[in-house]
Formats: sequence, structure tokens, C-alpha cells
Amino acid sequence: MLIKLCLIMTIVFSGQFTPAIKADQSPIDDGHPILGPVKSFEDKFSKKVLLPKYIPFKGESLRASYSEDQENVTVTYYNTHTYQMMNVMVYPAKKEMRLSQSGDYKEIKLASGETAFYLSSSHMVANMIQFVKKDLEYIIGVSKPVDLEMLKRVADSLVYNKKAPTDESQ
Repeated sequence: MLIKLCLIMTIVFSGQFTPAIKADQSPIDDGHPILGPVKSFEDKFSKKVLLPKYIPFKGESLRASYSEDQENVTVTYYNTHTYQMMNVMVYPAKKEMRLSQSGDYKEIKLASGETAFYLSSSHMVANMIQFVKKDLEYIIGVSKPVDLEMLKRVADSLVYNKKAPTDESQ
């Protein structure tokens, strides 16, 4: 339920939004269109947003949205042929994570040592991993089929170097 809500929030919100662009069209550098919403979030909260270098499918479309009301930025990777989607939602960290009350989370450790929570359920369209890194809370949801190891690999690939995301699933 939480992931469906987050996917809907990606589309319907009051905030800055970039149109879909080809994910492999240009690198994520200073002039990349998705950086507008990401930079707005970074400026508001004085924190640098980390984005994944690894995407578990061939991402063809890329968009970002920033919601001042929801205090988050979402970067969405999408494949128009397979309909696979990955959302990276970023919030300022609070004392307690925004864990869904309806979820049965499994506590795990990332390679960098952060504690993360993995959520997978047969009634959800995506699996999620949630954690705090550098005072930001990350919720990464990937449409099925994706397993815990793939989600950990995405989470472990987060960087702030503004390089293009790579498709390493092939």
C-alpha cells in the first residue's frame, strides 16, 4: 500500500517536476534536467542527495519531482518496454523512519554498515528497502521481480558524483 501511495505521489503532487527524458541520453551532470528538483531539495535541506549508479533493469526514461509539501524528492527510472520501475524517494531524516504500519519488515545491514529495512509482500507491486544515510532517509522501491540482493546492490551503489546511472543487469 505504501509503495502504491508513493508511486501516486510521484505523479500527483504540488511541486517541481521534470518531464521524462531518456535515461541514457546524457550523464547526470550539472546541466541534467533531473537535477532541478534534486537541487531544490538539496538547497532547502542543506544536504546532498545520493543517487544509484546501479539500476537492476535497463532504465529508458528518467524523471524527478520535488514536493515542498511532502518534503521529499523522488527520482523515477522506468523501462517503457518491460514496464519496470524504480523510485528513489528521499526525505530529511527524522527521529523515526517512515515505516508503513501494515508492513512486515526484515532488518538487514548494508555494505556501508547502515541498518536498513526490507519490505516484500505478495500483495505489493514492488519490493522496498528503507534506510537513513548521511541524515537523509531513502526509500527505494523496485517493481517485481526484484529480490533483496538486488535492492541491497542499488542501495550500496548510492553516490554523489553526478554520473549517469548504469544498467549492469545485462
